[in-house]
Amino acid sequence: IFGLLAVLLGQFGLSNFVGQLWLASSASGPAVSSWPTFVSSMGLFHTATMFWWLWLGCILVLLALLFLVAAVVAQGALISSSTAWFKHPRPVDVAKAWNRGARRFWPLLWLNVARKVAAVFVVVVVGYAAAYFSVQSSSHYSWILILIFAAGLFLALWLSVVSIYAAGYIVEGEENFLGAIGKGMALFNNHVLVSLELSVLLFIINVVVILTLFASLLWFLVPTFIFSLLAGFTGISFFITIGMTLYLTLLILFCVLVGAWYNVFATGAWMYFFMKMHHEGLESRLLHWFGLKR
Repeated sequence: IFGLLAVLLGQFGLSNFVGQLWLASSASGPAVSSWPTFVSSMGLFHTATMFWWLWLGCILVLLALLFLVAAVVAQGALISSSTAWFKHPRPVDVAKAWNRGARRFWPLLWLNVARKVAAVFVVVVVGYAAAYFSVQSSSHYSWILILIFAAGLFLALWLSVVSIYAAGYIVEGEENFLGAIGKGMALFNNHVLVSLELSVLLFIINVVVILTLFASLLWFLVPTFIFSLLAGFTGISFFITIGMTLYLTLLILFCVLVGAWYNVFATGAWMYFFMKMHHEGLESRLLHWFGLKR
């Protein structure tokens, strides 16, 4: 449940930034330019319907605020559950975790807002820089383009990991917003390679989960196929509607459950390593494999 609600804030780690960068690169301008036409076609500026649109807007805003509050509290509860499990591996006290997330609502909210604003800023800067240098014909610009993406990825890594560690300090250490960010920066500086290794590992796992998700979607076509056969034998086209409705329902439920599960897994992994770094210290596996000290 915590993972399902907290996924509304986006996943922890580098995958969230890569997804935002992909969405920004695939965004289309005509959708923005067609907005005035859509508004005028819906009759928004007619006096008779203005009140109802305003009422609907207020309801939507209140629902959005309700989901935002639930998502932030659930994120805090998920972090609290993960850190509590690190100390004492036993079943989660749901009420205690929820209350702890509620107590740390405001610092977590400001942290998520700052993380989103910083991520959007990085995406915009990288996108505009890439768009400018990609149309240049000189080979030097290609190297500049590679450096821009590398710098953008490292900055995104720094922002995402520092925000994760800051969230851990907010919930576990009950730090304020600025204090948690400062401690998150210090923890990242002391464990740069470990943070990079975990980010890359979770990103690879995220890709595998997505590929597995797409591969498993074919199984949800089986009910549609069966109902289509029934429609062909009986001549009742309503069976096709039933099959498509069942397919979409199962597909949405499966995607939601997988997203919630992966959010719990990623948050738990980050918080486990956060607790190890914070209390015990952690060496890089790459340095360990090469026989080097951190």
